[in-house]
Amino acid sequence: MKNLAIVFLMAFSLYLGAQNAPQPPAPPALPDAVAPVPPPPPAEPDTTTIKIGKSIQIRVVDKNKKENPEKAGTNYRIDVETDNGDLGAEIEKAVREALKDLDNVEIDLDIDHEQIARQMQRAQEEINRAQKELAEQMRRMNEEQQTAETEEVKRELENARRELEDAQREIEEEMRKMEQEMKENRQIRINIGEDAPDSPQKPEAKAHHKYPRIKTRWVLFDMGVSTYMNNGSFNMPAELEQFDQRYGRSLNYQLHVFRQRVGLVKNNVNLLYGLGFDFSNYSFENPITLLRNTNPLETSIDNTIDYKKNKLVTTALNIPLMLNFETNPRRPGKSFRLSAGVYGGLLIGSHTRQKSEEFGNNKDRDDYNLNKLRYGFVGQVGVGPINFYVNYSPQSLFRDGRGPDLQPFNVGLSLIPF
Repeated sequence: MKNLAIVFLMAFSLYLGAQNAPQPPAPPALPDAVAPVPPPPPAEPDTTTIKIGKSIQIRVVDKNKKENPEKAGTNYRIDVETDNGDLGAEIEKAVREALKDLDNVEIDLDIDHEQIARQMQRAQEEINRAQKELAEQMRRMNEEQQTAETEEVKRELENARRELEDAQREIEEEMRKMEQEMKENRQIRINIGEDAPDSPQKPEAKAHHKYPRIKTRWVLFDMGVSTYMNNGSFNMPAELEQFDQRYGRSLNYQLHVFRQRVGLVKNNVNLLYGLGFDFSNYSFENPITLLRNTNPLETSIDNTIDYKKNKLVTTALNIPLMLNFETNPRRPGKSFRLSAGVYGGLLIGSHTRQKSEEFGNNKDRDDYNLNKLRYGFVGQVGVGPINFYVNYSPQSLFRDGRGPDLQPFNVGLSLIPF
């Protein structure tokens, strides 16, 4: 691109000199360097735009420059793949300079091959025009008196002609490469990743997964088993044996409306919280019936009825708050995670459902002296996409003195994990 700009400027200067000079023209000035390109208009505070010539533009967007302080001592790996080595080096240098102090960026690289081809074509036309003007000037000088001054001008014009011929050959070669590249539809790819300071660059390495400090997930789903304990044991004492469970049908569903994770220590230690619904089904092994509008809770048992379905169902709104530990937050598919914390909840519905051949399908709504406000402990453990959860409440499922002392304990698998 630099040679192209030099050739174009030189040809345009010769053309103007040939049109305006009544006397034999003075030796054309050959530029040593390209005039500096005027800086682009100021971008937004979080955007950096780099232009290389008129046909290549790189737009670097800093997503969280305003929220995060500048991250000192950070090097970025920039891998540029292109058939033109000089172009690739120029792009890599420009992008590396722009990303020197940025923490979170996006790259938009735009290369207009057709515009480059048009610029080369115009440059070649200017070269042809300048060559014609040179030939005409040299013909006129040959017809005039030969002096030392005209001989010097002639030598300068001859040198300029050779420079134009060299430039024309270079442009023709570049145009052939451009045509071949457009036929093969090649592209320039830039991979940018964050490396440790002073680490050697590895062009073959892929960009690391960017792990945001704050991450939100919507609509997550867990499924497991709803159980309860009495004095730390799943085996019910004799006075509570009517509450023995059928575990295969005591299902627990948890629908998380959202969960949000906030990084505390390098994204390895996080604060995790959210909002969700807990649906607990406590299926009874015995033909027990919970009686409505009784205080304390009363039950009845009818061994003559064979219940195909007999359960207590509760629906609660829960808010968990946990401390989360991640071994590899940038690769969640291979990371080991451990979370522990507490939750608070509000009972928003409860009912019993019984299904039998004798009485059909019955559903009775009542609060059954259940605790409205709930609290407990919550924990999660997992590797990659496999995650298990445990919820335990030291508080009884029923209000104190109005029902049996049963502590809820739910365990299951996160089907749609965080």
